[in-house]
Amino acid sequence: MNGVKTILKKARKLIEKHGWCRGFMKNDNGHFCSIGAINEVSDSSSPENADAKAKLYSLVCNRYSSVFNWNDTKYQKKERVLKVFDMAIASC
Repeated sequence: MNGVKTILKKARKLIEKHGWCRGFMKNDNGHFCSIGAINEVSDSSSPENADAKAKLYSLVCNRYSSVFNWNDTKYQKKERVLKVFDMAIASC
């Protein structure tokens, strides 16, 4: 399994297990946003980390200027976030 796929799977599992949030990388309840979860499970300065973020961005860039904006939109839900992670994982 490639490094990007592993990161995406671990980040998805983290959100599923600990919860999802908007507006914070990790909130006081231990919930993670999409980018926060990726950073939690990998070295944020690694090429694989950047590639994992790019995979998510490629799936949301037609409507949002960044993964942060997509994650933090008022109508976002944990289920949609997990679905996009699934799509990103499948595309690896």
